[in-house]
Amino acid sequence: MDKETVEIDADMPGIVLPACYTRMPRIVEGFVGRVTHLESNYIHDADALPPFLQKRMLRRWEKRADRIADYVLSHRTGRMETCGGLMALLFSRGIEKRYLQGALSPDIDENLWTDDKCNGCAICAEVCPVGNIAMVGDRPSWQHRCEKCLRCIQWCPKEAIQFKDATLGRKRYRHPDVKLSEMLRRGAGS
Repeated sequence: MDKETVEIDADMPGIVLPACYTRMPRIVEGFVGRVTHLESNYIHDADALPPFLQKRMLRRWEKRADRIADYVLSHRTGRMETCGGLMALLFSRGIEKRYLQGALSPDIDENLWTDDKCNGCAICAEVCPVGNIAMVGDRPSWQHRCEKCLRCIQWCPKEAIQFKDATLGRKRYRHPDVKLSEMLRRGAGS
């Protein structure tokens, strides 16, 4: 990601990304800004869903992904899929306002901390996609470049990383098909 420009040699490039507070993560914005030839969970807000609901949602999203892939491969156009509804509109406007006011700025990681269960394994630092976590002694120290992906919270094997007191006792979520070894390969700088 240190290159000034990124060359994509594809007839129809696509980028699949997570939404962070209904926005494209800054790391992706930065990447897209360097691409040439390109045309124009969260745990601190809610507990993880029960496994049966997670499976139902994943099946639904797999079907949607297949539909989207079919559109892309057949060069068809269609409406962009959104969550829709009045609540989504109100939520996105509220989040957008907070984002633009700086309430969701990179120093949000000042609210991350570890409880007594932390064993200093450094998995949090290894899975962070932007290298935002340095191990100081046997504890993580956030460096204020947080992208709010929450990998550190979700992948901590001891569930020792907390956001304020909002995550205390909350279940963590990991996609059932994603293994820690894959996250470690995709860690810092990915």
